[in-house]
Amino acid sequence: MIFLITILAVIVVLFLLHTLFNMEYYPMDEEARKEASGAFVNLSHGATHYHIYGSENKETVVLIHGISLPSYSWNDFATQLANNGLKVITYDLYGRGYSERPYTIYNGRLYIRQLQELLDALHITEKVSILGISMGGGIANHFASHHPERVKKIVLLTPLHTSNILATLFTTPPLGELMLTILAARKMIAIQNETAKELDLPAGWSAPYRRQMEFFGYRRAIISSIREFATENHVESFKKIAALKTPVLLIWGKDDKVIPFSGHKSVMANIPHAQFLPLDNTGHLIHLEELEIVTKNVVEFLRD
Repeated sequence: MIFLITILAVIVVLFLLHTLFNMEYYPMDEEARKEASGAFVNLSHGATHYHIYGSENKETVVLIHGISLPSYSWNDFATQLANNGLKVITYDLYGRGYSERPYTIYNGRLYIRQLQELLDALHITEKVSILGISMGGGIANHFASHHPERVKKIVLLTPLHTSNILATLFTTPPLGELMLTILAARKMIAIQNETAKELDLPAGWSAPYRRQMEFFGYRRAIISSIREFATENHVESFKKIAALKTPVLLIWGKDDKVIPFSGHKSVMANIPHAQFLPLDNTGHLIHLEELEIVTKNVVEFLRD
């Protein structure tokens, strides 16, 4: 009897904590999207938020953000690329930013379909280059391996290349939902605030990061992405890209604490023809930390 009472008490406490720390209050609807700049297009799983930088008649590069930091994080980098004569497309993955939060499995098929439908909706029929950071690098790999006819070149910034077992354990139901709500979400916000301060980014730069967490479905998208997409076979995608000889530029910060620098060995082993640029004293958000260096090398690679 005491054991059952203890279990019940624990459940009640966890429920109360979950309710107390929950940050999701609002639906992601038309009213919410009035806050956003850029444009929207309705795809098969709902609205996708996107921006286009540069001239319509320039060579196109698509930027794919990581697991939690949405497309606004590309603003400065996308502007630099556009200033160098490229047409740049950024967009929010489903579940992030101001894009739809569909109640579905967030796996490779979903992300591949979103990008494919976005290009179709924007009437882009020519080959594009795709650049992805972190989980976005994993999406870039999967898209390129499934649709080589649509991809000219690939740029990978510290890409997801294997499942993180600790992250997978962290999101074991229902522990993951509780931990993300009670602890991780606020920690993630603190990290973005610290990043903005360290890099001397404009005041309020990280505010949209917290704002996206207030809409229903964000937490579900994050957890599903780790459980479903992070555990997919990324090595197989690398091998397909190697077989296709698709030009690849790999850039990695030596001080990356999110996806350790040692991961470049796995990527290079499976895509041996890739160009590799290691960056000293650089962490995970390399396009923010080393804007000029990354811009210069990406532009040269895409123009080559």
